[in-house]
Amino acid sequence: ERFVRGVRTDFFEHLSAIVSICLENAVNIERLKRQGLTDTLTAINNRRFFDQRLEEEVGLAKRNKRLLSCMLLDVDLFKQVNDTYGHQVGDLVLRDVAALIRAQMRGSDVLSRYGGEEFSALLSQASEAEALEVAERIRESIEQHLFSVDGHADFSVTISIGVTTFNPARQGEAAMRMQGEYMVGQADKALYEAKANGRNRVESGGEIEVQEGW
Repeated sequence: ERFVRGVRTDFFEHLSAIVSICLENAVNIERLKRQGLTDTLTAINNRRFFDQRLEEEVGLAKRNKRLLSCMLLDVDLFKQVNDTYGHQVGDLVLRDVAALIRAQMRGSDVLSRYGGEEFSALLSQASEAEALEVAERIRESIEQHLFSVDGHADFSVTISIGVTTFNPARQGEAAMRMQGEYMVGQADKALYEAKANGRNRVESGGEIEVQEGW
């Protein structure tokens, strides 16, 4: 035989150990990547991930002339939750809110914690009307949800949402000038309107109009 039995066994054990180490390293690398792109509190994507996907999705929308909607969502008067119940309860509220938002979205949609009590979302191939429908479902589900805290009566929170839509097919060649940060800015303006008009509501900035000279 080419290999002595004991040597053959040692060889395969050594090879198995090497493969195991390689797999473990690959898993650890992927885990570190995910940690860098995942919000540790809510376990959804973080701002860094959103910013990366935003440019990717805008690029896909331009190339394929397909709709892309953006939402910014902000928990109303969240400071009062922290002041009344403490920051630990506030963290639990944010986790539940993230889960409630995610439950109303498609698997292909992008949801991220944008910062503090603010969330951001990208809905590929979703018209303004479709995005508004999703936003309203989210608003209702959060308004109707009761949070339970030991020693306190159950309480609820509300959320304000700003929506905007990019329709490259309608914009023609001008669509190529649209940038992702402008889209987020338009959603942020709509969110500001929702706050200014009494909170716990959805406002739309409509379809983005690409201006000359961009």
